[in-house]
Order: sequence, then C-alpha cells, then structure tokens
Amino acid sequence: MLAALMVRSVTRARGVLTGVAMLLAVFQAALVLQAVSLHEQQSFEAAGRMVPGFIQRWLGDTMFAFGSFGGIVSFGYFHPVIVLVMSMATAFVASDPAADVEEGYVDLLLARPVARHWIVTRSTLLLAGCPAILAALMMTSTWTMTALVAPPSVQWPSLPMILTLSAHLVLVAWCFGAFSLMLSTGARRRASGFAPAAITAVALYLVNVLAASWAPARVLDTASPFHYYQGTK
Repeated sequence: MLAALMVRSVTRARGVLTGVAMLLAVFQAALVLQAVSLHEQQSFEAAGRMVPGFIQRWLGDTMFAFGSFGGIVSFGYFHPVIVLVMSMATAFVASDPAADVEEGYVDLLLARPVARHWIVTRSTLLLAGCPAILAALMMTSTWTMTALVAPPSVQWPSLPMILTLSAHLVLVAWCFGAFSLMLSTGARRRASGFAPAAITAVALYLVNVLAASWAPARVLDTASPFHYYQGTK
C-alpha cells in the first residue's frame, strides 16, 4: 500500500519533476559548455570581474572558483536559481498530504484498513528521495557533458567537491521540504503547505545575500539554512 501511495504521488507530480529534472540537467550542460568557451578564450579572469561587488562579497573565497574550468562547472551546484528550484521542488512534493485532502482522496484512503501515518510516511520518503535523485541527475549531466566536450588539457572538478556541494544542496532542500510537510499535515489545500515554504526559501536566500554587506541582516541569517550551505563559504 505504501508503494502504491508513492507511485500515485510521483505520477501526480511527474510534470513538475520532469520539468525540474530537465532544467537542472540542461543548466549543468550549459555551464560545462560555457566553461569550455572561457577556457578556449582564456577569459576566466574577465568572467570573475563581471560579477557585481556585493555578489563577490557574498561568495567570499568561492570567487576563486571563477578562475578555473572546474570552478565554473561547480557553480551550478550553488547557483541561486538551482538552489531555489531544488528547494521548491522538494517543498512541492512534500505537500502531498494537503493535496490528498483537497482532492478528497484522503477520505477514500482512510476508509481502508491502512495505518494513518502512511500518508505522512509516503511524503517523508519522497521529500528525502526526490532531491537526492535530482542531485544525482545533475552530477550525471556534469560528468557526461565534461567527458564529451572538455579539452584534454582542462582539470575536471574534483569528485569530493562535487559530492560535497551536492550533499549540501540536498540537505538545504530537505529543510524546506520538511517545513512544507509540517504545514501540509494540517492544511486543506496544497497551496497552503507549499506556498509558505516556497516564500520562506526565497526570503531566507535574500537575507543570506544581504548579510554579506548589511550587518543587521546577519542576525537573521544565522537562522537560515543557507547560512550553513558551504557552496558559498
């Protein structure tokens, strides 16, 4: 029964998950192509100078990453768009309990002799597995595209670094997935569980960026998962 619930949830969210998966894979492939182009033009230093000053302060030591092929490629694992998309996709998947209530499916489910916790257990397993699978897809895209188009002379991004960045990305996504699941267990509409988690993710990310150059924001930043995300430290 638990497996059937998970299959139904994945089927219901397959449009969103497919779109997110394609976005992440294409973005990583595009970064590899950009890194190859910068390598051929010997313009890594110029790319670093194009980054705005407040972004440079936010990135800190990570700015050195823009001076190499591997650094440009690894940027995809802590790019603002990627981090927020991953967090929102996880929050969306975790909001299934509220979607069951909204669609009236929960009444049919609880009419059967099943444990009530399976509804939440199903979503817990999905919010844990979906970002991990998406991160694995990103890594596959990175290594595949690098193997296909990178010149032999470039140094590939190190495997430990990519694995560490991917792990931090997944952990951040779990934070907002868990928040969405918590809200969804008491909500009657999917939007009531998903929307607050998505808005919170965007707000805390902005606080994290502001904290690099605005002292008052640093007080709030310590409560943000992004403060502990090592991709930008």
